[in-house]
Amino acid sequence: MRVRNGGRNGRSGRNGRNASAPCRGACAAAAALAFAFGLTGCAWGPGGQAPAMPQPAHYGAQPQPAQTVAAQGVAQQFVVGAKPVPQWWTLYGSDALDALVDEGLRNSPNLAAADHSLQAAREQLRGQIG
Repeated sequence: MRVRNGGRNGRSGRNGRNASAPCRGACAAAAALAFAFGLTGCAWGPGGQAPAMPQPAHYGAQPQPAQTVAAQGVAQQFVVGAKPVPQWWTLYGSDALDALVDEGLRNSPNLAAADHSLQAAREQLRGQIG
């Protein structure tokens, strides 16, 4: 039986090692560095200043009308800058929707519960580390 390429199992270079192995880490680092410089170049405009963002008066093709066309005798009015109505879902008058929202709020973790979970995870980590 004849062995090809000197019995190196398909590898090239000295001692049967892959000749491109030393370049892998350096080439990957150089590519990542070039990518990072390219991204920062996209973020800056001429003169080293970030370009000014446009400030449109509104987002949409047409400005919002003061009120909608009356549907079933009731016209909806838009109040720019108004705060939303607390518990707005109750305005639909649906007991099923009210029950679903109440259940969701009851079972949803709030900020205090999330903080307690974070503290418990930190204590567990400290116990594992020692």
